[in-house]
Amino acid sequence: MTVSNQVVQLNHEFDSHIRERLSKTNATILFCRMLAYLSEYSLAIKYFQRLLRVLPIEHEDRPNIHYQLARMYRFLGKHQQAIYYFRCAKLLQRRGLPYNTYEYGMTLATLGTVYLELNDSKRAVCVLEQASICYNLVSQNYNTETIFHFNRLSYAYYLEQQYERALQILNKALPIYKQKMPADHPGHAQTYHNLGLVHRAMGNNDEALVSYQEALRMRKALLAPNHPYVARTCFQIGLLFEEPKDYNVALEHAKKSS
Repeated sequence: MTVSNQVVQLNHEFDSHIRERLSKTNATILFCRMLAYLSEYSLAIKYFQRLLRVLPIEHEDRPNIHYQLARMYRFLGKHQQAIYYFRCAKLLQRRGLPYNTYEYGMTLATLGTVYLELNDSKRAVCVLEQASICYNLVSQNYNTETIFHFNRLSYAYYLEQQYERALQILNKALPIYKQKMPADHPGHAQTYHNLGLVHRAMGNNDEALVSYQEALRMRKALLAPNHPYVARTCFQIGLLFEEPKDYNVALEHAKKSS
């Protein structure tokens, strides 16, 4: 099977999974999710809160409503409210295990992302590792969400200074992106950026530079020149050149990151 056919098959499998989930979701929840996609987060929160007030306590949609509420609060930057509703969703989803293991994994993964945004890497590692078990990554049954999960977990390991574990995951992720995703995918670029972070932390500056340069090449191909992700990679390259006191090159990349 060619790479392009693998990408088509992967996307088809993920689309089928999403369609199956949507077919089991009532119209009211779909309407609230549409509001979220339109960035009407506050309005979506009002609708979801109203649903929680009127639905029976054992209603099957309550775990999903809590999950969606947590996402809305996260998008608004209200992390403590997001954590509260993710925890509620997690408790409710536990009752449906193992049937809803994938959904439980998504809740854990997104909760881990909130902890990363709060710089609580210890808790992030804990819940992201649990999400990995739910996704059953070792089965090699990868879809878009589970491939992205490699970057989340590797970054959490990096923050916890567990560099060997981060490196192991990133080296595993690279061939999967090459085989299953389109060329110069944003997630692929993030994997190279994370590799640069880990290599630099381990003192492998040459390897870090190669990784950052590949991340920058991909990001320039995908994003606007002033995009924050482009700036972040330029900034990291500048730091690399600052250490050996190559200030001219460091300054050049620092200007690109501003």
